[in-house]
Amino acid sequence: APVTPNPTAAPVTPNPTPNPTSAPVTPNPTPNPTGACSNVQLVLRTDRYPRETSWKLVDTISNTILAQAERGSYTSQSTFFTHDLGCHVIDENKIDQYRFIMKDSYGDGICCSYGSGNYKLKIDGVVVQEGGNFGREEIYYFPEFKYTGPTAPFEIGVKTDYWGYEISYEIKPSFGSKISSPSFQSNTMYMETYQLPTQGCHTLTMKDSYGDGILSPGGYAYSFMGNSFSNIGSGTGLYSSRTITFGANCAGSVKEVVDPNVKVNGNKPTRKPKKNGNGGGNGNGGGNGNGGGNGNKNKNKNGRQQGK
Repeated sequence: APVTPNPTAAPVTPNPTPNPTSAPVTPNPTPNPTGACSNVQLVLRTDRYPRETSWKLVDTISNTILAQAERGSYTSQSTFFTHDLGCHVIDENKIDQYRFIMKDSYGDGICCSYGSGNYKLKIDGVVVQEGGNFGREEIYYFPEFKYTGPTAPFEIGVKTDYWGYEISYEIKPSFGSKISSPSFQSNTMYMETYQLPTQGCHTLTMKDSYGDGILSPGGYAYSFMGNSFSNIGSGTGLYSSRTITFGANCAGSVKEVVDPNVKVNGNKPTRKPKKNGNGGGNGNGGGNGNGGGNGNKNKNKNGRQQGK
């Protein structure tokens, strides 16, 4: 008998696939409409003791180290290094989100007593911070607050002593970013003028990397909105740092950090032995003297001698 084929099953129409849920859109940070990151770069030139140098870039919100070079990372003297520190979104509304720290373990910076070291921090190719004569460490925060209010001139004069390379200053306005001094030569008079906000409380920090201040006939003077101070010609006394507050919205004050090991011998402070030679190789000084070359680094913790 003829076989009747099974009827062809009707095609099954699949249930329509539901529309996928759209991924949440994270709004681009204002005022960065594209949300693009900015390239951060460090250009560093070492001094004659490169092993003392270290640095790090930190996200202050998450407390995450984004890039760093630890002490001992550099061994080549007077050498340029370029480091790409990553591409980071910089939201101008998040003031001081990033912190860059440059350090020198000996406490004499990377300029200018033992080589002409320096560094430049760049964002998208633009230098936003540079230095070298900073003592033990220097810190830079970004993005910075953009102050657009009224300003007045702050004038500062510095007359250096025989050890001008030890001297530096920092000005921290009530609004805006820190201002660092230029590098100083010995026995020279310097005058600088900066525009500071008329409101708020500002700080001026004078520093001496050796800890004996500015010796006579050196000194410093400053003037701001009718208030002035000067001790040029009389020296400044012994200090590692002296922070002065001033401005329309604060009572002036002075806070000093004094090194107890620096003593006065007559009219002259006693001086510690300085680093010798062209490097800090396997020397016999304090701290085991492991620098980037041959020679000794001497640090006498129990006494200091006159002269350098």
